[in-house]
Amino acid sequence: MSRRSVPRGFPSAARQRGVVLLVSMILLLLATVLGLSSMRNIQLQERMSANSYDRTLAYQSTEAALRAAEAALVASTDPASLAQRCDGSTPCDVVPAEDASGWRDVPEDFRLNSEMLPGNAQYFIQLMSEGAPFGLPEQSGSALSGQYGAGGTPVALSFRITARSHAPETGSGRAQVHLQTIYRIER
Repeated sequence: MSRRSVPRGFPSAARQRGVVLLVSMILLLLATVLGLSSMRNIQLQERMSANSYDRTLAYQSTEAALRAAEAALVASTDPASLAQRCDGSTPCDVVPAEDASGWRDVPEDFRLNSEMLPGNAQYFIQLMSEGAPFGLPEQSGSALSGQYGAGGTPVALSFRITARSHAPETGSGRAQVHLQTIYRIER
């Protein structure tokens, strides 16, 4: 029996099978890593879109809280009584403390997305100044101030309203939005 001679330029069949196995294992490993990376990327995008949705809901709720505070000031016969006074003797924080006693829950008719949010939106009103309305000179110090009716010059009240989407203790891990506005009432 004679052995068949294999030309020298070709590797043996056993060697070829080993290389094919190694190449296929490397390709399988690369496909697995690529698949895991894609899954992680999809999970990250899903979390980002959920957080964006949560923040949008909180933002809408906070805007409604600003409107509720403005409506409360307009409806009140004594709007200054709804606010914490900020004058030289009582300085006010730019953002009221989270546990300050002046935070008020938004009434039912101003609540948005309440079933999807962790708590009720709240607002805090600060009275920043009292003075003459826009466009009127100060008349209260003039000699003829009595001509303008009881009390002289009409009074304008400037309020700073701070709103938040929910109380901090009700929404651990959820988006919380704070907004502020300056609101002026002429009386």
